[in-house]
Amino acid sequence: MVEFLGNCERKGWIKPATAHNMRNACERVFGILEADESKDISKFDVEELLRRFHNCNQDVSAASLRAYGSRIRTAIGEFLRYKQDPSRWKPQIETRVRGRTDDHGEGKAKAPKRRHDRSWAFPPLGKAIL
Repeated sequence: MVEFLGNCERKGWIKPATAHNMRNACERVFGILEADESKDISKFDVEELLRRFHNCNQDVSAASLRAYGSRIRTAIGEFLRYKQDPSRWKPQIETRVRGRTDDHGEGKAKAPKRRHDRSWAFPPLGKAIL
């Protein structure tokens, strides 16, 4: 699977940074496995792997563990789909769009934030306060 992710990165099947991050997460976490444990990745319990990995690497933050878990699950899913039919495989990884989007997926410019906008607190000029 790690070789598959390397191919995804080199051949542009998946964005290079995404494939690189998935490959690194897999290499790092799978490093705790014994040779006989890594034979069938379809049976991996990712939560159990992350728990074991964290036990051996106490300095890894919870946020990093969540990111590793997400990347590993995605990598396993993509690899298993690839193995089923390599000639028809296409990645199902969705590209994130930063910022807000409208209903059609097109980006909108964010409105600038106003500091101390208190126009709502005062009545318009020329109107009497009753």
